[in-house]
Amino acid sequence: MQLTNKIKTTLCKTAVAAGQTDITDATAIDMAGYEGCRFIFSFGAITSGAVTSIAVAALATSSPTPETDDMLGTGISVTDGSDNTLYIIDIYKPRLRYLRPHVQRATQDAVLNSIIAEQYGHSGLEPIAKSSTVTAQELHTSPAQGTA
Repeated sequence: MQLTNKIKTTLCKTAVAAGQTDITDATAIDMAGYEGCRFIFSFGAITSGAVTSIAVAALATSSPTPETDDMLGTGISVTDGSDNTLYIIDIYKPRLRYLRPHVQRATQDAVLNSIIAEQYGHSGLEPIAKSSTVTAQELHTSPAQGTA
């Protein structure tokens, strides 16, 4: 079973240059028909002394406000020594319909490469339609060696 048919992948936020301002405008994810969502935060360079963290906000309507509507326990501190790494927050069976990931940055610069959402546990038929943020996807089963 291939994973691509079972999840909906959405690019919630594109790259944000080095800075110390919070990133609160990521796309909100509508969880209607899904059991869970895994948010993948990709970081670039993080300057020594940076105070950076990630979390997920939730709301019954389509515009959760980061910090104000954060879900209990979803915050993770991003260490200043974790350049070019990933952080993941997986929310299973959220109590509210809309989820919005966000990044808090302070003190020193931190680069965000992207935030990706992977929704899973779809209650409908497979395959799941791809998000408009995904340009192309291919599925292969036991492909032979040869020119790609």
